[in-house]
Amino acid sequence: MSADRGQAETERLCRHIVLSTLDEHWRGRLADVAELREGIHLRALGRYTPLTEYLRDTLAAFDGFLDRVHHDAAATFEKYAAEGAPADRPPVVRPSATWTYLMQDNPFGSELDRVLRFLGM
Repeated sequence: MSADRGQAETERLCRHIVLSTLDEHWRGRLADVAELREGIHLRALGRYTPLTEYLRDTLAAFDGFLDRVHHDAAATFEKYAAEGAPADRPPVVRPSATWTYLMQDNPFGSELDRVLRFLGM
């Protein structure tokens, strides 16, 4: 019974570390995307299509995202296991606020909106 409890605590700890690390990285990604969005219109001055550049930059920033999450979660777990900290104290602190964002938020409008703007309507 004691071994089962130790296994359950380890699984709970691993789940907590992975979810906290994923949340931390995702919040950072949302902040990066918001920052990119603020200045993407300047790409038009360089004769680039802002929407295409925005998509290219956001996808490039996502490359290796899960690998970074996995690496940082493993490092946190190893550090936590090496320190032998008590099980009642989580190794990471949860954020005090949650970000809310819209999945359909498109600053350039729909394709129809862009066509109508181009036609001057």
